Amino acid sequence: MIKDIFKITLSSFSKKINIAAVGLESNIDKILIDAKKVSEFADVIGDVFCNSDKKNHMLSPFYSAVLAYPGIKNILYDKNLKINLVRLVHSGQEIEIFRPIVMNEKIRIINTVKSISATSAGELLNIESSIFTADGNEHLLRSLTSFLIRSKKKTITEKKNKEPFHAEFEFKLAVPFNQGKRYASVSGDNNPIHLNKIFANAAGLPGTILHGMCTLAMVNSVLVRELCKGDYKNYAGISARFSKYVLPGEVLTIEVGRCDNNFFPFEVKNIDGINVIKNGKLFVK
Repeated sequence: MIKDIFKITLSSFSKKINIAAVGLESNIDKILIDAKKVSEFADVIGDVFCNSDKKNHMLSPFYSAVLAYPGIKNILYDKNLKINLVRLVHSGQEIEIFRPIVMNEKIRIINTVKSISATSAGELLNIESSIFTADGNEHLLRSLTSFLIRSKKKTITEKKNKEPFHAEFEFKLAVPFNQGKRYASVSGDNNPIHLNKIFANAAGLPGTILHGMCTLAMVNSVLVRELCKGDYKNYAGISARFSKYVLPGEVLTIEVGRCDNNFFPFEVKNIDGINVIKNGKLFVK
């Protein structure tokens, strides 16, 4: 983590992200999947369903983030990108499954900077991770990870009129106090804002916050259990935007709307009724 703190702190001198970095790649070939690590990860996020079929043991869809993370990290730390990592937050995630990945399957991952754009809140960076069979002939999974490099200036945006969200179902999710450390240990994401209170405070946060991917992974596990009957054969993917940080120990409420066009819309709120995840969609087959 000390090495990460040094690189993140050094990046704070960057003033503006390099738009010319669109297309930057970091690929990972000949990936060997450790069954023990897969099970440990699934246990941390509450995904017991990927292990239910022992004969065709499949990866939890969110383990794809663990496999892709070294490549994504290489991109974020690339000097050509010129990104200010101190002000970076995970703002959104999409995962689309074409075919479940099973244990002992050889795969390769291509991570690519798809787009960089300016928003009222700061600069938006989108990195696409595509997982293929080792020979590259079959596309197994696609994920899009969105990062926001927050602007130093506080911007005031007009509130858009939005139709009220009508929840058909409601589920509770308790976040363990040590969940940040648990997730870091199985994911390899040791960003100090999730582990070090002093660093988190320096980044303008009230304390260490939960990884956005961990929050969504835990929510995904609840939704698969409740809406897909614990069977990934009925699951096609998920997408969501992160609207507010989650603190360790919080109790979240998952609100789910009626299924429409092969997806369930959902939102996640904290105890104060504030959205921590919005525009959520759980895609089903």
